[in-house]
Amino acid sequence: MTRQETVNYFKVNMSTLHNWTKKDQLLAHGIGGRVYYKRSEIQARLIRIN
Repeated sequence: MTRQETVNYFKVNMSTLHNWTKKDQLLAHGIGGRVYYKRSEIQARLIRIN
């Protein structure tokens, strides 16, 4: 997923995504100077609340 797709998925702004990446809460992958996030890793970070 691109950064914009990830921001829309979580309904947060770009600076929040940047902070999560800096704090190693989400792992970013770079390809050709672009930043991507794996959907499986994003979904693994979600916590179920009952």
